[in-house]
Order: sequence, then C-alpha cells, then structure tokens
Amino acid sequence: MNAAAQLSMFEPEGAEAVNLLRSHLAEAKRHRDRVEYFEVLRMPGAARRETVMAEQAEASAFVLAVLLDLEAEAGL
Repeated sequence: MNAAAQLSMFEPEGAEAVNLLRSHLAEAKRHRDRVEYFEVLRMPGAARRETVMAEQAEASAFVLAVLLDLEAEAGL
C-alpha cells in the first residue's frame, strides 16, 4: 500500500504522520542493506527485488513528505 492510499484511509495527525514517514524510511534502509548483502552473495535476482522494494518504500516516504509539506504550507 502506498502513502497516498494510507492517507486516504485515515488522516494522520502530525506525530502519527511523522511516525509513518519514519517507518517508510526505515523500511527503505532495511531493503538497501539487503541489496548490499545479496550483491556480496552474488544473487542479482534477489538484489534487484530488494532494490524495487527499497524504491517503493522511498517513494511512499516521498509522497508522505510532500503531503506533510503541503499541509504545513496551508497551515493545517
């Protein structure tokens, strides 16, 4: 589920939204660490899968960050 879908399900308040953002960033970091692990083991398929998952988590974090920024600019 991407960040926009998550926000459409509920409207997190500031602290809750920041926790969600941190969660996406932590997930992205875990996947990036796994990419390195699989590259060392010479498992390119697994490394590519983890790269895609990391990119999805980063995209979710980016969408959420943009929405939080827009809310902040609008004074919400």
